[in-house]
Amino acid sequence: MAQVKHTRKIIVMPTAAYDELLEKDKSECEHNVVWMFHTARCGSTLLCQMFYTLLDWTVFATSQTMVYSVLHAQSTTDMTTFSQSKFFEDLVVTHIKSHLRLVPEGNSIFWKTFPFLDEYMIPIIHKKFPKHKITFSYGNPFAAAKSFHNFFSPQYISLNRLERVCADMDSLDSTYLSRLLRLFWTSGYDYKTCRRAAKESGIQPVVFEFFVLRWAAKVTTMSS
Repeated sequence: MAQVKHTRKIIVMPTAAYDELLEKDKSECEHNVVWMFHTARCGSTLLCQMFYTLLDWTVFATSQTMVYSVLHAQSTTDMTTFSQSKFFEDLVVTHIKSHLRLVPEGNSIFWKTFPFLDEYMIPIIHKKFPKHKITFSYGNPFAAAKSFHNFFSPQYISLNRLERVCADMDSLDSTYLSRLLRLFWTSGYDYKTCRRAAKESGIQPVVFEFFVLRWAAKVTTMSS
């Protein structure tokens, strides 16, 4: 879905069949894996480019597999509950194993995550892949927010959708599109808490303001 213009062939198979295929694969035991969770616009792409130059390293940069799976594989905005389900755990394990199959034998892996929603994978990585190392990177909030704002603000669709999130702030129920937008702009955090923060701060549908609020929430969450 994210790379449709680059796709030449799509293979469709039942999830159970794909899981069975990966269950027999022990690739995860063969690699040194370093995960980088991060805030957006923190310089993570530059770090990936540095790892690209190293011999015997494979870089996975911002795969959107889990994000799209999360957005379309469930119907709630309660990511905390969903992330504790067996279904979500299976999604994460399948996601990781399917990528590990692509890595040459003996290579180490630098894995840059998608900056939104991917952090819910961390407890499962600890549980299922205990040898994997996890790091967290964040940039200066003003510089990062300015960069994010400069990129997204000229896009009418971004502003239009952010306005919709703000207009829908008082509703605990949401339509399909509203749910997707809410998950993206609130990182799936408890929505009652997000609504209270938005109300008390008087936040406006401005990309810069939403980024700073989400940056603070993520850094606080990852630090605790």
